[in-house]
Amino acid sequence: MKKICVLIIVIFIITIIGISAILLLSKPDKNSERINSTLYQRFQESTYSFTGKSDNFEFRIGRAYLSNNENRIYLDDFRQTKEIDGIESLYLHIYFNNELSSTYLNTDKLNNLNKTFDSLSFYEGKICPNNNGECLYSPFENATKDNFKDGIKVVIEYCLDNKTCKDEVFKLNYE
Repeated sequence: MKKICVLIIVIFIITIIGISAILLLSKPDKNSERINSTLYQRFQESTYSFTGKSDNFEFRIGRAYLSNNENRIYLDDFRQTKEIDGIESLYLHIYFNNELSSTYLNTDKLNNLNKTFDSLSFYEGKICPNNNGECLYSPFENATKDNFKDGIKVVIEYCLDNKTCKDEVFKLNYE
């Protein structure tokens, strides 16, 4: 009987330790609620880290990794910083060397200041380890360490209920 009680106590303690370890390891950090942490971790050793700000919007995460055989770019945490009367939608346009690379539409959380737009996140990557032509073309494919800062342009276009639209170019701030 004494051995059974000791065994039950040991099993109980191991269970408590196991559950505690699982809870601690799976506890999200403060950024993981919004940011795809796996994607974000791929950019810890970035060639460039930057943020962007326009008159009414900002993004807090900009990362680019550029090497001879791999290019990746990640933009996230887009927010509206000022209220805009009659705003109905916004479009995010990413250009490289004046070629449109991507466009995203958002109609959620407008005029909800300083809240992240969940549908606005940009990732593009090119991995061509053998340069054998299997990669799909995108304007970002031609990015290099030398031309990246001059070549990238991030624009937000917002449309109002009176059917007029306005563009704002993000000013990029490199860390």
